[in-house]
Amino acid sequence: MDTDDNKYDKEFQVIVLAGELLLSNGAEIFRVEDTMDRIAKAFDLADMDTFIIANGIFVTAKGNESKHQFKIKHIPTGATNLEKIELVNQISRLIEQKIYDVDEALYQLQELKKKRRYSEKTQIAAYGLGSSSFCYFLGGSVKDSFVSLFLGIVLGLTMSLFAKSSVTKAIQNIMGSAIVTILAIMAYHTGFGDNIDKMIIGAIIPLVPGVAFTNAVRDFIENDYISGIVRMLDSVLVAFSIAIGVGVVWSIMR
Repeated sequence: MDTDDNKYDKEFQVIVLAGELLLSNGAEIFRVEDTMDRIAKAFDLADMDTFIIANGIFVTAKGNESKHQFKIKHIPTGATNLEKIELVNQISRLIEQKIYDVDEALYQLQELKKKRRYSEKTQIAAYGLGSSSFCYFLGGSVKDSFVSLFLGIVLGLTMSLFAKSSVTKAIQNIMGSAIVTILAIMAYHTGFGDNIDKMIIGAIIPLVPGVAFTNAVRDFIENDYISGIVRMLDSVLVAFSIAIGVGVVWSIMR
């Protein structure tokens, strides 16, 4: 049977782990803080303070006179995973409703942390289907959409290979957008596509940081200026990298 100190340690661990999962998967700052505060209240940890920025968590909690907790956790900026964000929210609601005790909550969060993203094949297929769909929605022909499908698959393969290396995000986006631009120009000049602009735009859409930019704006609205600036700069850097990749190739090959 858990002692009070052991239970307190687990409760604190649940709170930090929930915040870590939310932040590492692209949740807004106010959502991370609100979820951690709700779990703390459910565990009757009234004296707890959190300070969240875009890539870090600072948490302090006070138990009895001899037990205090302090945690600093660095969270690298990663891709957005809405599924994991929703699952953490669901676990937090079950904690509030007293359906999950501290042991069950800790187990569920640890299992969620181990859960892998979609398989590499699924992600590559999503790149292709996304590129093809956006190309068609933006006014491209059926031929353009088929070319964008191929370009999206190539982009997915390229980004998958880069993800396994130590190449920086900026270089990944520059190289990915440059490769699909070269292939789009070649496809157009060999008669495989009708609208080169639609093919290129459709192919690079999966790289555009739409969710990250939206979250940056929401952070600004919630007065989280530090996190908003960090995420906004990250989004601008990605957009700038895409523009360099497309612009340089276009200037050389046009």
